[in-house]
Amino acid sequence: MKIRKSGGIILVSELDGKIVGTAGGYVVRPTSNVDGEHFGFIEFLIVDPSHRRLGIGEALLKELIMRLAFKGVNEICLEVDPKNEAAVKLYSKLGFATSYAVMQLTVNPSDVESKPYRPTLVASPKLQSRSFKD
Repeated sequence: MKIRKSGGIILVSELDGKIVGTAGGYVVRPTSNVDGEHFGFIEFLIVDPSHRRLGIGEALLKELIMRLAFKGVNEICLEVDPKNEAAVKLYSKLGFATSYAVMQLTVNPSDVESKPYRPTLVASPKLQSRSFKD
């Protein structure tokens, strides 16, 4: 399935002529989706550290949600580091819920160059660990 991005939105919050926060998102429309549903994606929400906990992030997020909704999105997605407790709390407060986990693998390039990378797969405590073979 191919996706097409459109409907980009960037918001800026100013205080005394200084930018203290910004948020951005866009509409994603799957080109092969028969139902024509599309969703919004919040790309970023940033508040100057000296201006946090003043409601700026919440105001930006609410405005971004409203603008994405006016563009006809059926749902809004975002990604957040679960260690960022303040952000998770804010998103949860506004109705976001965890729907899936993003997993990543960090590969040390120096290890890859000196020897073949052989990840270990562990599926269950009852199964033995196995290395991938060439």
